[in-house]
Amino acid sequence: MRRAGAIAAALLALAAGPAGAQGLNILDRKSDAPIEIEADDGIEWRQEDRIYIARGNVKVVRGEVTLYADTVIAHYRNAGEGPPPASKAGQPAKAPAQKPAPAKPGEPEKPAGGTEIWKIDAIGKMRIDNKGEQAFADRGVYNVDLGVLTMTGKVRLLSPRQNTAAFGDEAVYDTNQSVTVLTGKALRFESPDTQITARDSLEYYDAKNLAVARGDAVAVQADKRVRADVLTAHLNQGRAQQPAAKPADPKARPPQAARPVPATPGAPSTTATGGGVERIDAFGNVLLSSTESIARGQKAVYTVSTGVAIVTGGVKVTRGESQMNGEQAEVNMNTGVSRILSSASPSSPGQRVRALFAPAKSAPPPGAQQQMNETKEAPPPDDPARPRLPGQAVR
Repeated sequence: MRRAGAIAAALLALAAGPAGAQGLNILDRKSDAPIEIEADDGIEWRQEDRIYIARGNVKVVRGEVTLYADTVIAHYRNAGEGPPPASKAGQPAKAPAQKPAPAKPGEPEKPAGGTEIWKIDAIGKMRIDNKGEQAFADRGVYNVDLGVLTMTGKVRLLSPRQNTAAFGDEAVYDTNQSVTVLTGKALRFESPDTQITARDSLEYYDAKNLAVARGDAVAVQADKRVRADVLTAHLNQGRAQQPAAKPADPKARPPQAARPVPATPGAPSTTATGGGVERIDAFGNVLLSSTESIARGQKAVYTVSTGVAIVTGGVKVTRGESQMNGEQAEVNMNTGVSRILSSASPSSPGQRVRALFAPAKSAPPPGAQQQMNETKEAPPPDDPARPRLPGQAVR
């Protein structure tokens, strides 16, 4: 493996810029640590195009952040130039390259006037590690000026701190706002006790510990389901306090983060000890279902640890063929006990509660069908052949 000491010195300016958000910790813009690049097939410096290209099992290390990819392309500019102008095709226009100043004996050659990286492309099997937080994708593009990382192709985001994982086709991570938005097919968010899917997008707000699913969103916990146009999952702050860990070896490679293990059906929620979903807010065309009942409404707040959901707005609670209607209901999805109210506010009178209870349809006793058939086939009352009771006179 070839170590790129000269390139690392030239990339020091990447530390410039506003402090990065903590969040997924994908890129640390606050760090002043130097950048170290290693590549199996060497590193190419194209001064005319103002790019560095590292090829072959590339590893880029800066502080506690490590980037892996098949190929890494770093786009640079002279310090203080600002964002490069866009060409007609929407791509950055090439700027005239400056002749690098001669290096002193024994020192690596550097571009004249100092440089700063404004964009990094990671192509092929991209992975980013930071304190166990990991992001996987086929490709990633990081715009330093905007503080935005775009990942495409089989995106996976793993967070051992939250004990969660998210999956999609494309992800956009805004380091300034600590917000990640995933789009594409088969969008999925997983925690130890809950799985959430969506049609349109999955959003993760790290500062607020929120995950938002939009478009036919469904949350599944064992035999319970919450479906709505939009679901907001409030995440636990993290795992329970653990004993202080020993200082990490700076030379050690960050461990692989494992995907959350799905909870065993019927097992208690793991949110009591950290990790996972504490509460789910549902908005628009809400449907909650369990083995005991189904509840419909326009809004719901479901507390995972208790299994109790407060449903409001044209509520209908159905169990078998029986149904109760009202403006607000308290539904215990663990026990199947429901309590329905006429108004969402005790001080605001609403419509009367309505309930329809369908009697159970029991099976007929043995021989009932045969008796019914014999009755239908019996002769008319005036037929002499009609059987009579013992002692009954014939009229």
